[in-house]
Amino acid sequence: MRAHSGSVIDKVMNRRYWEFQYADYVKPGDPRMLSLNAKIEF
Repeated sequence: MRAHSGSVIDKVMNRRYWEFQYADYVKPGDPRMLSLNAKIEF
């Protein structure tokens, strides 16, 4: 049996920024995100 696990943190500094998608449209950037995963092989 083997087990694997991992994690990813996106946007670690969590600074505020703006995304520009169109010439007249501005939206706030995505917030910080944490992803966890695990896998067990029998």
